[in-house]
Amino acid sequence: MTKQMPFNVDIEKSILSQMICESNINTIRGWLENLSELDFYSPLSRLAYNSIQDIVNLGKCPHIEAMSKFIDIEQLHEIVSSHATHGYMIDRIEELKELTLRRSSILTIDSYKDKILSTSDSIIEVEQLIEELDEFLNESRPNKILDTRTQIKDAVVHMTELKSEEKFVPYGLDFMDKNIQHARKQNHVLVASSGSGKTALALSCIAQQMQLGVKTLYFCRESESKELIMRLLSILTGIPFYSLDAQFHEDVAAYPHMVARFKIGMAILQENSKNFHIYGKGDYTHDAINIRKIVRKHKQENGLDMIWVDYLQNMGVPRNIGNSIFEKVSYNSDQLDLITAEFDIASVVMCQLNRGDLKNKRPSRDNIKGSSDVENVAHWISILHCPDEKAVSDGYRPTQYYSDKTRLRGGFDITLGFRSECMSFEKEIVYNSSYRPDSLKPPTC
Repeated sequence: MTKQMPFNVDIEKSILSQMICESNINTIRGWLENLSELDFYSPLSRLAYNSIQDIVNLGKCPHIEAMSKFIDIEQLHEIVSSHATHGYMIDRIEELKELTLRRSSILTIDSYKDKILSTSDSIIEVEQLIEELDEFLNESRPNKILDTRTQIKDAVVHMTELKSEEKFVPYGLDFMDKNIQHARKQNHVLVASSGSGKTALALSCIAQQMQLGVKTLYFCRESESKELIMRLLSILTGIPFYSLDAQFHEDVAAYPHMVARFKIGMAILQENSKNFHIYGKGDYTHDAINIRKIVRKHKQENGLDMIWVDYLQNMGVPRNIGNSIFEKVSYNSDQLDLITAEFDIASVVMCQLNRGDLKNKRPSRDNIKGSSDVENVAHWISILHCPDEKAVSDGYRPTQYYSDKTRLRGGFDITLGFRSECMSFEKEIVYNSSYRPDSLKPPTC
């Protein structure tokens, strides 16, 4: 039995009638931008829509005389008999888009139903198909069309009524907050080669954010949550990570003061347990579909300020996305940007550099692996670079940290101190110009 698709010819006619009767071509163009041929189910309505589009593309208004060259005059009179006012037009377009969504959803659901029933794959593959369908249904709903006055009002309210602490999400480390004012709905891309300290910088910030009441999520595919919690504990207590990880019982006997520091660190974690959550290897599926589900859950139940994604290039994608690294990175960077805006949070997305010998030069955003659209969606791009992993100054390994893109303010170029025992960044190292190692000086042009 053939399914009856949802449609409403009266709505289609009222929209087309208003465009035919409108004398301002820019107004018509604005309406056309929110519509497509697929929004019109009736063959006559679709023909009229395409005719209006063709006439407007010629720089003319689609009045009845111009339209009569494409459509029979009696059919035109049938269309213009239903008329919508300007204000009503917005509602009519929204209703039409809703019908289009319902038709598209029916076709998509049927397609996935057939795939699920016919698949011989494992239950995991079936679950992935269901997740893809869920993503489609969540993302396909058309955005509400706002007129310009409403948009201006919303923007002014956002700027004037929000307190500073509500607009910006702090990192909790002076050298970060001094150089990056990270507002909600903004995406910060943190770039580094493997082993340069992406995870260390993230956990160093989270250790401070949790104590400030900043609610964060950390997604990491390659490390177990237990290991990441132990690294946080090491940062909070100053107890070397290797002592916590492998030799804690032996070291406690030799250094009793570790017990007190350990208890303090555990108390901090427990007291602030509602302010952070770590998803590590095996806890979730590292893709945009599942990250969105988790973010939605935390936002609704506990509130959320910032997410950390470690890292972009190893995220999975739906089956319909191409296999190249550029297509995968482009898809996932767009999805994470949408998640950031949808849930009114700040995000930090960590990225890898292309493989190659970068020890003798400072990387740039051009060296991001599969960069594609990454720089287009990022409000900030910052890079961690360690020219000499063996260099140590006063117990800290100097690491360059600099911006390669900022939309809102000037760039920065500083040197951080990496404490290898606790795998943390704790301070900005300030060198006199005569003392600063050559390896940390910016290249001369």
